[in-house]
Amino acid sequence: MSNATFETLKDGKILLNATVPAADVDAAVAQVYRDASKKYKIPGFRPGKAPRNMVENLVGEEYGRAMATDKVVNDTFAQLVDGEGYRVVGQPQFDEESLVTEGEDYTYVVTFETRPELILTDSDVAIKMPPREATENEINAQIDTIRQRFAQLKKARSRKIREDDIVLLSFKSKVDGEEYEGSTVEQYPYHLGQNMMPPEFEEAIVGAKPGQTVEAEFTIEGAEENTEFAGKPIQFEIELHEIQEPELPEVNDDLAIMSGFESEEEMRGEIRSNIEGSKQNSYDNVLRGRLVSALAEKLDGEIPQPLIDSRAEFLKHDFSEMLNQNSMSIEQYIAMSGASLEDFENDVATQAKMGVSEELALEALAREKGLEVGDEDITIELEKIAEQAQMPVDQVRKKWTEAALMTTLHDEIARRKAAEWLVENSEVEIDEEAM
Repeated sequence: MSNATFETLKDGKILLNATVPAADVDAAVAQVYRDASKKYKIPGFRPGKAPRNMVENLVGEEYGRAMATDKVVNDTFAQLVDGEGYRVVGQPQFDEESLVTEGEDYTYVVTFETRPELILTDSDVAIKMPPREATENEINAQIDTIRQRFAQLKKARSRKIREDDIVLLSFKSKVDGEEYEGSTVEQYPYHLGQNMMPPEFEEAIVGAKPGQTVEAEFTIEGAEENTEFAGKPIQFEIELHEIQEPELPEVNDDLAIMSGFESEEEMRGEIRSNIEGSKQNSYDNVLRGRLVSALAEKLDGEIPQPLIDSRAEFLKHDFSEMLNQNSMSIEQYIAMSGASLEDFENDVATQAKMGVSEELALEALAREKGLEVGDEDITIELEKIAEQAQMPVDQVRKKWTEAALMTTLHDEIARRKAAEWLVENSEVEIDEEAM
């Protein structure tokens, strides 16, 4: 069992002085050589069966001591810190380490920064929420979507073309001065603002009037999709015929029948039921999320940048894993989204800061309101984990303790209690206009 002392320094950092017993040092050294004997092939011996002296001659004594030192520190530091209820932020700063020596205790010194305990300017939170029930506005919005599906295009009055218009047009195009298959299109209803063509194409159209002919030119990009034309100039001669506007059908039984219902009444009832079913599944989570976001705005104090950076790396890794399941890389996602790498990084950083702020705000609320986490709370949570993992609870407790996750579990329960307090004690105004 390691002996340890913790000292709070003037800058708020923590100094840990830890001494690891000789028996643990010897066990770490032995384990290092056992692992090396399995890793390296030694003639005449099966993996893991070579005598230690032969393994030591192969890898060197300094290697064994260095690897054992890392193992001793890694095995003890996180558990010692977790045992005192600290959560480390950023990289710990170890004093220049000596190497372990078999048969002797080993002492190391490390300075680390801890998760800050910020405060709230106040805990009075008020938000607006839409009703749990479906509103007429929500029902009508879905009906409008159905109407759009059955809309008929009609000719609009002649005027200057706008950025979101539907324009009936024809065009002829050439790549590097040469016609190609599909270079002529006749009487096509083109919807601007949908990114169907590069910006230069639409820029030539916006502001013109039906009856005019405009020209556009740009360089073809996207070598993966256009291997033959990539990097070549393309010219368009675009004839603008008319502006078209969608004519929406009336809301009546006819629309309902076209949509698969027997009547308008049945259509409205089904839409209402679907909206309320969706709200039932998500309403409480949305409510809690908005309350926590509002609470985070009341957080007072500076969040350590390493804490935000660590969260950002976690988010990127999690997102990358999700993309990998769909055989896509982050670089491919960025290219498809039309954003830049800088935009992506900034978005992740914003999400990371928001997530950390919300956690720190909940922790601050738990301290402010005296929402303590006791042994019984920990046990109940471990019992849930044990049931899901189909393991004895004592075994789960041992694994979580060895993994130095008990403080993390404690804080998670504290945040959950704070969120529950927030739901019960905040002002929630029901507003049909709230989204």
